[in-house]
Formats: sequence, structure tokens, C-alpha cells
Amino acid sequence: MLSQNFPSDDQISSSFSDFCSKFGLFSLLSACGARKVRGVPVSEVFSYLFSIVFKGVSTYQDQRRGRGGKVVGKDCVHRFMQSVHIDWNRFISRLCSLIIETVLTPIHEHEKNERTCLVIDDSPFYRNSSKRVELLARCKDHSKKNCFFKGFRMLTLGYTDGTSFLPVAHSLLGTENDKMQINGAKEVPVGTPGHSRRVLSRTKATEAMLALLDYAKAAAVKARYVLYDSWFSCPAQIFSVLEKGYHVVCMVKKGSTKYYDEQGENPSTVSDIFRRNRKRRGTSKYLLSTEVTIKDKDGRLERVKLVFVRNRNKSKEYLVLLSTDTSLDEQQIIAVYGFRWAILFRKPELFRLSA
Repeated sequence: MLSQNFPSDDQISSSFSDFCSKFGLFSLLSACGARKVRGVPVSEVFSYLFSIVFKGVSTYQDQRRGRGGKVVGKDCVHRFMQSVHIDWNRFISRLCSLIIETVLTPIHEHEKNERTCLVIDDSPFYRNSSKRVELLARCKDHSKKNCFFKGFRMLTLGYTDGTSFLPVAHSLLGTENDKMQINGAKEVPVGTPGHSRRVLSRTKATEAMLALLDYAKAAAVKARYVLYDSWFSCPAQIFSVLEKGYHVVCMVKKGSTKYYDEQGENPSTVSDIFRRNRKRRGTSKYLLSTEVTIKDKDGRLERVKLVFVRNRNKSKEYLVLLSTDTSLDEQQIIAVYGFRWAILFRKPELFRLSA
């Protein structure tokens, strides 16, 4: 643990060295493409960038004060940050998997904690003052009505067990619409991680989400559930996540999506289901629970549980949670979905290290 009250460079260096030794950090960096033929070693550059996070200053401010020294210069930092050969998502996901295996799993070994989750969330990344940033786009802020901004949507994948939170992967999404695109991408070698990041930035959020889950699966990040909000809750997306070996707990829209009986017949919306079923009275955390079937365009069926909960912000309205794991009771579904909020308050600074 490092104090946030301006820790000394020696304290940061000592703690970071112990962390590197325990998890073989520099070997992992090398395996993910962070290599140099000559000049300052990767270990020194990365250690310097890591220390900046805890100093409360930017790299520019630190360089002006002379803290970076002559060993790690400004040009060296920029070349490292802009390298297209380093696969940062692979690095972060594999590091996350190591921490889970060596630190978190032994802690929960006797608790039989099966509520391990991958959390997906997207948030606006404003760059309104920028002019020449690669793939800069005009994006819509869905948290505000009719609000557009210059920047990106930051799609983030994290791991949580209800207590701890670890970053797994991320992508800065621009837009696939050429009319909303402000700047294009640089010419980079095809097949490099940098090229893959640029391609991912111009894909739909639903496809980018599945790409981030592939990083977690490739790194063997052990999780039982994937949590996300109503933006990704269409049946096709749920089936795609199930194919990757995860259960889904998500919020669903009160729209035109159809839910069926066990035979895949009698389609109904969530509003129809809520209207024709008897609700629980009193101060119960949920109003209604029922099992239904979802169907994709290929006709595949999947049994899911819908839980209608009270909206604490608007007492006359309700929210709907969906779980593909029907063995969970209503209180467990509500508790598991509550883990999703961990990602909103713990934005990982390490995600800034990506070209």
C-alpha cells in the first residue's frame, strides 16, 4: 500500500520493486511486445511512468522539475508511449489473471466465493480542447439528453469479487460513422497491436465488448458472470456472451424486446409481463420475479430469470434485471448486479498507458 499524501520516490521505488519481483512484471511486458534494441531499458522507462501516477503531477511537470533525470528523457517517454508493438490489453489482462491466482483466490479459498464477475461499462472521455488527436470523433453522451462532445467512449472491462477490483482491458471507441469522424488514424503496420487498437476503435460497442471478453478468456481470468447495463442487453448479445462460457446478469430495456414461454411462444414485452402478474407488496426489494425464455434470430432458446425491482429515484417506476443463471435467487441477482458499480468509482490509471 502506498500513501496518497505525496509519497517519497524511495517509498514508491521499493514498493514497485517488490511488486515486479512477485509477478515477474518485466518478463510479462517483454512477452507483450515491450522490447528495446538499445537505449534506456524498458524496465526503467516503465518504472518511471508508474511512479508518475503516485506523484500527483504530469510527465511534463515532472520533466520540467528535473525529477525524471537525464536517464529517462522526454523523447524516450514519448517513443515508449507511442509504440504500436506493445499489446497493453494483453499485458493488463495477464497481470490481472496472475494477481487473481496468487492473491485473491487464496483469500477466498475457504469462502467458496462463486460471485466472481467481469464488469463492462462505457463512459464519456472528453477531449473538447483537442484538435489533432488520432480518431477524434463527435460522440453522444447518453447520460445527458441531446449532448454531443469531442472525444471518445471509454469501454472498460474489469474484474471484481465484490470486494476487490482489477482492470482487465479497455478500448477508446470513436465512431464507425465517417460523418462524425474528426481525425483519421495514422498509418501503422498491419497486424501490430497498434493497428488492432485502431480498428477496434471504429467498431460498434457491442462488437468491441466481445473483443475485450476475448482478452479475459485468453488470459484465463476466472469469472462466472458478466455484468452490464441495458445498452448491451439484446438477446443476440446475451447469446454471444454465453458462447464464451459466462453467465449474464444485466439490466434490460423496457422496450420492444420479446420474451417467450418455455416453448418459445406467446411473445411479451417486460411491460406486458409486469402488468399481468401479481406484484409483491410491502417493503420488499423486488416487486416481481418470473422465468421466461429469450430467442435469437436463429431460433435458439435460453431460459432466463427476470427480476423487477423498485427504482429508488422514481418510486412509481421499476427496473428490470435479467440473469441467465436461474439457480440464483432474487436477492442474489440484485447483489451480484450491484458489483457493476465498482467500475464507476475505480477508473484505472494504468489504462492511460496505451498508444
